[in-house]
Amino acid sequence: MRNELHPQCRPDGPWEEIFFDKLVTARWNMLRALDFQNELDDRSDGRDPITHPATQKETNPEAPPSVAFPGRCP
Repeated sequence: MRNELHPQCRPDGPWEEIFFDKLVTARWNMLRALDFQNELDDRSDGRDPITHPATQKETNPEAPPSVAFPGRCP
């Protein structure tokens, strides 16, 4: 993603490079969150993923990352 956007944005100088990197990181995190949300929506059969039994464990904000994101955390 960075290599695709860098020529278009053409950051000039160290500050612009830092801000560009932050924007790329934010975009990457947004895409990851969207993928996770779509996965939850698919598995919750159109119901609220927070209350659906198949996805309730992943949507618990108090769960440790290894429980909320199985296979995605060390």
